[in-house]
Amino acid sequence: MSEQRGKYLDELKEWLIRLERSIEADKILLHQDSSIQLEYFFRDLFNQAFDWELENANALFGKNQDSFDLCDKTNSLAVQVTRTTSANKIRDTLKSFIGTHDKNYKRLVFI
Repeated sequence: MSEQRGKYLDELKEWLIRLERSIEADKILLHQDSSIQLEYFFRDLFNQAFDWELENANALFGKNQDSFDLCDKTNSLAVQVTRTTSANKIRDTLKSFIGTHDKNYKRLVFI
């Protein structure tokens, strides 16, 4: 690996660590605005990294979606951006998704 690439990876790790700390602090403070910003952050990151065409489903459909926040109709993909990683959260999300949205989106990704 080139020296410059190594520096970029170290810098990326540092920024991701900062993001994780910020998310945890906001969760403790019950600061919900950061959740909305995270949806846009991950939309842009994944679109660049994976060449997806994610849109913010909550803005697109004019209401908070029950089981996903981002969607890409071209790639048949939905993404749930969440600060809660419990088994119950995943089960509840899947229950809302399957039978309702799985006809339009073949994959549901949790981040």
